[in-house]
Amino acid sequence: MKSAPKVVIVGGGPAGVRVARKLRFGFDVTLVDPKDFFVFIPLFDEYSVGTLPPSLVKFNYSKVLRGIRHVKGSASSFDYDHRTVTVQLSGKGKQQSVLHYDYLVIAIGAGPNSFGIKDNIFHIYDIEHADIVMQHMCTIRERIKKGQTVRVAVAGAGPVGMESAGVVEEFIRHYSVKYKNNSKHEVIMFNAGEEILAGFSNKIREMASRAIEARKYMSIDNFCFCQNITKKGDYYILDYEKDKKKYTGIFDLVLWRAGMKKKSINGEKYVADEYLRLKGSTMPYENVFVAGDSAVISYKGMHVPELAQTAVQEANQLARNIRLKAKGLQMKKFEPHFHGTIITIGHMNEIGHIGNNGFVIYGFPAWVLHRLVYLDQMYDLEHKFRYLFKWSQALFRQRYAYLKCSRK
Repeated sequence: MKSAPKVVIVGGGPAGVRVARKLRFGFDVTLVDPKDFFVFIPLFDEYSVGTLPPSLVKFNYSKVLRGIRHVKGSASSFDYDHRTVTVQLSGKGKQQSVLHYDYLVIAIGAGPNSFGIKDNIFHIYDIEHADIVMQHMCTIRERIKKGQTVRVAVAGAGPVGMESAGVVEEFIRHYSVKYKNNSKHEVIMFNAGEEILAGFSNKIREMASRAIEARKYMSIDNFCFCQNITKKGDYYILDYEKDKKKYTGIFDLVLWRAGMKKKSINGEKYVADEYLRLKGSTMPYENVFVAGDSAVISYKGMHVPELAQTAVQEANQLARNIRLKAKGLQMKKFEPHFHGTIITIGHMNEIGHIGNNGFVIYGFPAWVLHRLVYLDQMYDLEHKFRYLFKWSQALFRQRYAYLKCSRK
């Protein structure tokens, strides 16, 4: 009996896990990732302030990857000619494993672009950072309770920075009312450009600006370039430059939301052809595919943006192409479809546009639609029902009921 084709997938993010699940029947699938779990990054901000439970952002691979082999480790090199992947196994010193493949998928994702800042970067790509931020939110709550003034800096004024600032501002406003603290708290977004949400329509930017102005503690400082973050006692010192002058600010917390940087192994650049195969120096590698934030993908001469919706589309098409190729059939070219973008300003307060025609949606309807998009991205019915139940429960539970503070 002919053995099933071996597929090795490097990277356990949205693209890698989706490809693995799409190919688990009819293929011998191995997923390589140093973690034991999959994380749902879009909900990290809500999780870090205690609005949502851990079960909505963290899923063990043992459940997500049923029927799929998981090798816990990090790929250290690829040999495309001999079709092997060398893996540095986690927690086993210098022990390595060499995996052979018929098809290889590289989907190692992205990390924060720190622009040279090395320390005190609390970003949105690891759940460990979300846990650290949660403990800082516990400290902020206690400071508000004691009547102190709190200040939070958010580096970045894109969609992710906007959501982080909105979630934190709501948290501060909620506990300021609860503990009758009338201090002039601040949540400042530091923006390197002259406008927020660069690349979005004027209408979306105007609506976002009005939403920010309506917030009691939220503001934006444009043309600011963050240069260094140091910790002094229980506070953070942010050094930044504006109008060629240097400034220093003292904050309870600094959140880094200033963009992403594609991950790479040994400095490789993962450029895809129209079938999502990895391009070589002269021609694409026939059995090597790329997807997700680590991939450089173009369509009709335009760069395909690194979004959750495009990662899902890439994974779906990539899996279909591997199945077609295994059957000796012609693969299909990747054609992305942009469904729109929704930006979170706060609880039940979001703005965005649907499709390419720019139909604008905002407020509670946008909030509901955004949650339905998240629901669609869950991998099976079990996770969908769990998300729907927990989400519905969160609407009626006390706000920030899942804020878990460690004892000092």
